[in-house]
Amino acid sequence: MAHAVLTTSDKVYSSERFARGGIGQAGVSTSPFSVWLDDWQWTSESNEPFPAKLVAGEHNFDFNLNMTLTQKEVLQGVDGYSQKHATLNVASYYFSVPAVNVVGTLNIDGVDVEVTGKGWIDREWSTKALNDDQKGWDWFALQFDDGDSLVMVQVRSENGPHRFGSLTSAKGETSMLKPEDIETMPLSFTKVGSGRYVPTHWKLALPNHGVMIETVPLNSQNWLAFAFPYWEGPVEVTGSKKGVGFMEATGY
Repeated sequence: MAHAVLTTSDKVYSSERFARGGIGQAGVSTSPFSVWLDDWQWTSESNEPFPAKLVAGEHNFDFNLNMTLTQKEVLQGVDGYSQKHATLNVASYYFSVPAVNVVGTLNIDGVDVEVTGKGWIDREWSTKALNDDQKGWDWFALQFDDGDSLVMVQVRSENGPHRFGSLTSAKGETSMLKPEDIETMPLSFTKVGSGRYVPTHWKLALPNHGVMIETVPLNSQNWLAFAFPYWEGPVEVTGSKKGVGFMEATGY
């Protein structure tokens, strides 16, 4: 399964694909490194994931991007073991690449747009995404103008949220965040096409690190009605730090 999404301020382009690995429609190669599903491809020049080219899209949008690593990966949690529940053994292996230089072309409704910017790569795997008492999560991956980056997550449950994350400096030094380090408050909700209400405007704080920020979506209608529906899209960051990032919300 693969998703491709392109968001503008007034429109969301999205596509979902499924394919079978056994007959070669989808797969992974390590020499050189490549990942593909049909003609959607991540292809590297070596056995490492970077530098690489990312190509995906549909009839009304596509992207062709060159990606170069500019900061080492961040292992979330304890050496990559990321705890997802306050009391139970629910976890994943999880790493982030918070600074990727991106250069390439978008095609939107037949119009080519040259782009440059900074990307973010997350990779996570587990045997179980949530425990039975957990309803979903609110996830933020934020890049600040000063070069710092932040991962902040809360997994919602009947007994309240379990929060975790990491704050990485422009020099690549990472501080892991404990539940008591993080404060979150939804400031407004958006009614999306499914009739659900999703919190899309947030206040986030790390009092011990002097961080107090708000996130506002570029397009509040970034609900993705895939087989597993969720909200995910770009956000703008204001407050004690300024920047951009992505937010994901599930279980609403």
